[in-house]
Amino acid sequence: MYSNKFNNWKQRQLLFSYSQFLVSKKKQNYACFYQHALLKKLFTNQFLPHGAYIINLASDYDIIREASFRRLVFEMFVVRSMGLDLLNIHPGTGSNIECVWDLINEAHKIVPDVIVVLETMAGNKVGSCVGSSFEQIKNIIDHISDQNRIGVCIDTQHTFAGGYANKDNFSVELIQNFDRLIGRSYLKGFHINDSLTEYNSKVDRHASINEGYHKQDEFQSLFCQNILSVYCLETRKPEKWKYEIALLISYTKNI
Repeated sequence: MYSNKFNNWKQRQLLFSYSQFLVSKKKQNYACFYQHALLKKLFTNQFLPHGAYIINLASDYDIIREASFRRLVFEMFVVRSMGLDLLNIHPGTGSNIECVWDLINEAHKIVPDVIVVLETMAGNKVGSCVGSSFEQIKNIIDHISDQNRIGVCIDTQHTFAGGYANKDNFSVELIQNFDRLIGRSYLKGFHINDSLTEYNSKVDRHASINEGYHKQDEFQSLFCQNILSVYCLETRKPEKWKYEIALLISYTKNI
């Protein structure tokens, strides 16, 4: 994967940032993917492992929260065993937002070093999706005991469908809102993807770049803001990855 032709830092981040589920739906362990990439001398801060979708710390059911906590701790152990320090999770769905910070605090006591990264969510029609606004994410962060071990991943589809900023000038206002409501120091990465659903739809449906409702110039605007972070392309069509990566890198050439 390594190539010397990408010389500026933004292009390197786009090319080499790596995100994958730690364990797939088929129970295949993906630790080997990260270990292989580490052997290629990539920096550990260029990895943003994704936690399992079954983690639901806000569930209304005790049995689901308990299982989610065990899974969170397990995946934090896996991350730490590979020498990495970030684990991206969806906060969950339910009426127990206080359980999200309580369980993260408990997990921090068990597993040292690992930073739990909360992904911005698109929301849903009934309002039960936790983490579907910057204000709600900030509320969780404020209740985390170790502020150095909590972060945020901005998903471009989720924030677009969630209406996190005005539709016009979306990317610039998105980052302005993040800085104002949460703070840049908590930003650990981006999931870059287009949206199959319209602005403020509250529906989570990803699309390949330039195949959705997100304007192309909004992606360009995002990269032009010179945000030093992990950028992970997150779309569903592997046959288009090379094209999409090249397209995203092209947005950085004038930086």
